[in-house]
Amino acid sequence: MKNNIIYHLLLLLLLMATMSFASCKDDEVVNSINKFCPDENHPHAIDLGLPSGMLWACCNVGANKPEAYGSYYAWGETEEKDTYDWSSYAHCDGSQITCHDLGNDIRGTQYDMAQILWGDTWLLPTQEHIEELLNNCTHEWTMLNGVKGVKFTSKTNGSSIFLPAAGKRYDSVLGETGVKGNYWTSTQDNSSNAFAYCLCFDAVLTYCSDLPRNNGVSIRPVIASLQISSTELSLIVGEKGTVEINSGSGNYIEQSSDANVATATLSGDTVTVTAVGEGIATITVTDRISRQTAAIEVTVLPKPICPDGNHPHMIDLGLPSGTKWACCNVGVSSPEGYGGYFAWGETEEKDTYDWSSYHYTLQEIIRTSNDVAQIQWGGSWLIPAQEHIEELLNNCTHKWTMMDGVEGVKLTSKTNDSSIFLPAAGKRHDSVLDETGVEGNYWAATRNSSNANEASCLSFDANLTYCRYLPRSYGVSIRPIIAVFESPQVSPSELCIMVGKQGTVKINSGSGYYRVQGGYADVATATLSGDTVTVTTVNPGRTTITVTDLISKKTAAIKVTVRPIFYTSCPDDNHPHWIDLGLTRLWRCCNEGASKPEEYGNYDNFYRAKSKPNQGQMLELLNNT
Repeated sequence: MKNNIIYHLLLLLLLMATMSFASCKDDEVVNSINKFCPDENHPHAIDLGLPSGMLWACCNVGANKPEAYGSYYAWGETEEKDTYDWSSYAHCDGSQITCHDLGNDIRGTQYDMAQILWGDTWLLPTQEHIEELLNNCTHEWTMLNGVKGVKFTSKTNGSSIFLPAAGKRYDSVLGETGVKGNYWTSTQDNSSNAFAYCLCFDAVLTYCSDLPRNNGVSIRPVIASLQISSTELSLIVGEKGTVEINSGSGNYIEQSSDANVATATLSGDTVTVTAVGEGIATITVTDRISRQTAAIEVTVLPKPICPDGNHPHMIDLGLPSGTKWACCNVGVSSPEGYGGYFAWGETEEKDTYDWSSYHYTLQEIIRTSNDVAQIQWGGSWLIPAQEHIEELLNNCTHKWTMMDGVEGVKLTSKTNDSSIFLPAAGKRHDSVLDETGVEGNYWAATRNSSNANEASCLSFDANLTYCRYLPRSYGVSIRPIIAVFESPQVSPSELCIMVGKQGTVKINSGSGYYRVQGGYADVATATLSGDTVTVTTVNPGRTTITVTDLISKKTAAIKVTVRPIFYTSCPDDNHPHWIDLGLTRLWRCCNEGASKPEEYGNYDNFYRAKSKPNQGQMLELLNNT
């Protein structure tokens, strides 16, 4: 009776252990990352501090403790059997030479014994994982609870795993137990698909080798721990941030909870997050092999108009010309303030805005004593030209909105999401200020070519944002700019062209108003069309073409070298010609002062070169002709 009670008690304990083992394979083990086994609820994921972040199981497939041998499997098979030979191997047609090619790596596939038997988070190690284990751990032949095997101890964090010397099965024989250990990898031998790589060891050696795939061999699974460098990002609209995947399987997908707030792209192990709109979004990175996920919480803040309260600031709207716009109007120190009202070309406010009080002028006003932005703010601030306003409208979105209770238009860059706010400050005529909060008007430096009494301005209301003309006597707001045409930029800045040919140079930035002047017209001439300078060569020589910005008065130089037309021999009697002898310099066909090759020429300068050759050039001529 007593023996019967003990028997049933042992049977119950065995059943409970089996249930515990079966239930923790997938869900609990992934969350149980340890340096050593913390309890008897095996298997556990052991962190050996490996560079890849790979975690190793504490015991074999089919075992419930680290020292147990566990089960034996042919490579790519998921069930044990009585006989392990080619006739019983599932992935051949009865012989070694008929082995099926399962691919170079079966990790994460239907043939991955670890994943099929233990669940999606567990995988077969690759050959590289075995090599990483060998290189980053010490290996010691030892015993655990009376079982011989190898203990692998991390060189970085001291944690360890024990692999029992479980031998292997071939035909119906289990051999080499307690003498050798063999553990499959997911990597097929690339020299023969009848073999696959495995971790092998005995009392003397621990190494990576290959075995016939039909052998019954142990399985020690791994988990690729998905780890990322950061779980939070704070970005401004338009900004990008990156998060590195520090460890995982190498096969990932990314997804955003709200693409209107933030999007993500994946390149290798780098997740690039782009802030799209204000709000909070979660970027989820999923390891496609282990099914583990990692979350990045992204907070996107609106792009501020100004970095601080020290107005005015230059706002970069990403405009093609490089022009920067001020954050506020002349006469005020905040973006939403109305500021001063100025008649066109005047630099002071006044009580009455009519023709009788208007200081009448027809001259250009940019960078003159009539440029109110330059006079009031100094430095590089200017009143914009009509072209600058058109560029602003074409490259920004326009939205009627409010800022701190003030109505106006917010212009937001289409390229970098920067913005400026223009308050609806109305306009002044006679002694009246009207249409505040309803309409905005901002002077440009450009007169109406059809009516000298009018000038161009940017105007808007709740429905439209556009350019129009107003009488120059009106009192209107001023929003200054800083144009990057202080020094015009040309590309290329040097040309080397043969006689009779043309070359072009692009003016990349400037006011749009230029003049070109050539140095020596007998060497090269230049013409201007829009932002393109066309250089036409005339004679061999060097000259400089000067591009002058008519607004900023700054210049850019184009250095032009005109090369002569050269030949391999004289093509006609119109001497001299330049002859290409395949040397580092061209040589003339006749002497200085001579009109044909056989004439003596002048004795004071008889060398056949445009400039006197040096000794090295003379030796080059003698040695190569």
